[in-house]
Amino acid sequence: MREHLNADSYANTARMLRAAFNGLICVFEGSSDCNVYVAMFDLQKQVRYLCVGPLVMAVMRRLNGTATTGVIGIMDADFCRLEGNCPIEENLFVTDDHDLEVGLIFSSAFPKVVSELGSVEKVHRAMGNGDLSILQNALLKATTHIGSLRWLNQTNSLSLNFDRVDFSKFIDEEALIEDSERMCKLICQRSNKHGLIESAVRGVAANLAKAPSLRQLCCGHDMVEVL
Repeated sequence: MREHLNADSYANTARMLRAAFNGLICVFEGSSDCNVYVAMFDLQKQVRYLCVGPLVMAVMRRLNGTATTGVIGIMDADFCRLEGNCPIEENLFVTDDHDLEVGLIFSSAFPKVVSELGSVEKVHRAMGNGDLSILQNALLKATTHIGSLRWLNQTNSLSLNFDRVDFSKFIDEEALIEDSERMCKLICQRSNKHGLIESAVRGVAANLAKAPSLRQLCCGHDMVEVL
């Protein structure tokens, strides 16, 4: 019930913004999305932004139901493409990859970030004599198993706690190799789900046996932490 009330209140806020000016209104999940997408719009058009958390689709559905114009929603795909249930709603756009961060890592902005913030020695060691795609793919591989566990957590409603995970406890910082069993054990223990460790390990392996697209499976936040 609370979700519906929040979606209705956000939709009403969007309608009030719509009545105040003729520019575009963008509905995002979080403030970090706003910071990135702002640079993609022409600010001369007086774009307004509304952050609604996980209620983007619900808000857009209500706005479309009342034929409210001039509003678009942008949300992360998360696992919807792997599950084949991406939302179809007018004026609602879903990221091409799992989330915004994955898209940024594989965008033209990534080389600049690496060159400005990365250690030349460490970047060279990670890439060898190859191009930046080696580092990008290494980040994907290093977060494949935790991405699979996140997917398992969502599909089975396991209520696992991924907040502030210490990646150094299960990822080799030199080789960027992920220890799947250690990762499952760590996250299950910190979630007080000790009895789920063995089934989590099996579930992670079962998900990976489906050969999912890694850019749909891996979470951009995890990739950034590893980077």
